[in-house]
Amino acid sequence: MKQEFLKQKQYSKKAEAKRKELMLTDSEYRENRLAWRRANYAKNKETIRAAVKADRADNPDKYRKSEKKYRDSNKDKYYESKREYRNFIRNKVFKHYGGKCKCCAESTVEFLAIDHKNRDGAKHRKELMGSNEAGGSHRMRLWIIKNNFPKTFQLLCHNCNIGRERNNGVCPHKLGKR
Repeated sequence: MKQEFLKQKQYSKKAEAKRKELMLTDSEYRENRLAWRRANYAKNKETIRAAVKADRADNPDKYRKSEKKYRDSNKDKYYESKREYRNFIRNKVFKHYGGKCKCCAESTVEFLAIDHKNRDGAKHRKELMGSNEAGGSHRMRLWIIKNNFPKTFQLLCHNCNIGRERNNGVCPHKLGKR
């Protein structure tokens, strides 16, 4: 810890000397340094990414602590970002499967659900996730995208989905029931 502090202090002295040598204000120096870092990253992007990936693999606890610290200090921003990402994934999958219920054409996103055409959803979720646990819808949508939108799925509203389940795979709309 002390060595790290001394290295930082030594680096700060070098940076201060460099700034004075160039006769720049602090803000000008920071801008120049930032521009250099961006250019260096653009030039060595793959090497830097590989080094960071290796460091993450070697020091997972360091990154977990850092991420937890960020989450704890930016809860609203973190959860809003997470919500936006989940909505993006949901909309991408729904758009691919037509954006409306296959049976009754309901298009309100909150009423729509992904349906297994072969009525093997529970079995598939257990194979995929081990059980029917929380977050399954999102993970299922990620799986759908990763597997290039299989044709074994369709988009139904919750009413048609449940009705289909209770009527041996036939939606009540198709039976003419009201």
